[in-house]
Amino acid sequence: MLHCFFSGEGANAVAESLPSCTLLSGPSRSGKTSLLFQLAYNTCGKSDTATVVFICKRQNVERKPPVLSEDVDADSEVFGRVQMKYVKGDDEVRRYFAAFHLHEKIPTTVIIDDLVDLFDELESRECYRQARGWEIGIVRTLALCRDAMNYASQIAGVDCKLIISDTNINQGPRLLYIYQRWFTLILTVESIGSSFVLKVFQDSRCIPACKGILAQYTVSQQFLRLEMLR
Repeated sequence: MLHCFFSGEGANAVAESLPSCTLLSGPSRSGKTSLLFQLAYNTCGKSDTATVVFICKRQNVERKPPVLSEDVDADSEVFGRVQMKYVKGDDEVRRYFAAFHLHEKIPTTVIIDDLVDLFDELESRECYRQARGWEIGIVRTLALCRDAMNYASQIAGVDCKLIISDTNINQGPRLLYIYQRWFTLILTVESIGSSFVLKVFQDSRCIPACKGILAQYTVSQQFLRLEMLR
């Protein structure tokens, strides 16, 4: 299952094993955006009709561009089917998913990079008139995301995947009590020396084969490298 975040044999075959809603949580500068870009490349490389919408802040990817596996051609035509959707805040994300049923073509995968970073805590507090207004905003955003995925699968007949990343500070997602309701699969990244470990934190599908699965990788200025997968 974790193959889909890396290059190599099995990457395309296992991408479909992800559930409709997946969370990728890890510390800052742990290569989460690179993992998501590799996933986008693998998804579009699997089929000539596959498309990916990658939602993020422009300044984030320009300040620290993601890196890919060494065998990926940066000029590949595959990237032509990865649509970058730059947003400035959470309201633009909600508008995108609220109008999901109006899209001419439903994408194969939608990726949101660093969801919580899209929220301004002060603006959310003023908008919802509550001290933790940004959490209300996150819940409303996730609800629209779930509705969009349900529309894709149940009405449009498209097996659309949603993958969202978030930056955590301690071990595990910082808003776990919220995320547990909305995500079937939660993956976490941990730092171990100069490497990182991607593993299954929670899978509500209760698939025994997922327990204990992990991938160890490194992120350099040039490449994303998978060191071990078991």
